[in-house]
Parts: sequence; C-alpha cells; structure tokens
Amino acid sequence: MNQIITNIMIEDHKRIENILMHLNSKIKSKEFRENFNFFKSELEKHMIIEEKSILKTYNPEKYNQDVVKKIISEHKELIKMIKEIEKDQNPESSFLAFSELLIEHKDFENNKLYPKLDKELTKEQKEQIFQKIKKQKEM
Repeated sequence: MNQIITNIMIEDHKRIENILMHLNSKIKSKEFRENFNFFKSELEKHMIIEEKSILKTYNPEKYNQDVVKKIISEHKELIKMIKEIEKDQNPESSFLAFSELLIEHKDFENNKLYPKLDKELTKEQKEQIFQKIKKQKEM
C-alpha cells in the first residue's frame, strides 16, 4: 500500500505514452485522425481520474496547493492543445509541442506528485483514492 498511487498512475502513464508513440508513427497517414480520437478519449479519462479520484481526496489546504494548481493548469493547456490539433490540417508541429508538454507533465506527476501523495497521505486516504480510481476505470 506504500506506493499504491505511484504504481497505479505510472502504469496508466505508460499505457498512454505507448498510445502516444503509436500515434506519432501515424502522424503523416490517414489513420492519424482516427487514432488521435482514441488517444484523446484515453487521455481525457486519465485526467478525469486524476482530478476526481486523486486531487479531490488530496486536501490542497493541508498540502501544497501550488502542485494541484499546476496539474489542473497543465490539464487545461493540454486540452486546449488537443483542440488545436483537431482543427489543424497539418498537425505535425502542434502535435510535437503537445507531446513535449505531455511528457513533461507526466514526469512531474511521476517524480513529484504521486510519490508525495504516497508519502503524505494516510493508508485510509490511499485506499479511498484506489477505490475511486477503480470505479472511474470501470466507467
């Protein structure tokens, strides 16, 4: 139970990163749009899990509110970039910028946020988050 949040979310990050790499290999093909829609859906599910299952349990007043603001702000920026990619007829450069931000965001969460939560939250809070994540993934 010590590293439960870190382990679950890093696993999900790996899954999303694999989809991202596959998508990157299709950027010049007709399949890009179809694959991008799948990627977008999976990334949005992941963000919902983070925001509804993790950040709502993580009490920002008690901990570092700046970390929560950073995560939410980056989620909003990533969603904005997704909309730009969807409109872009030649999305190569906007997709590259999006990918770079997404990787930076993932690294911050993997190396800072999740270990911090695993260290500072109680066993009960971690279990509560775990159950919420499980429920969100079933939806």
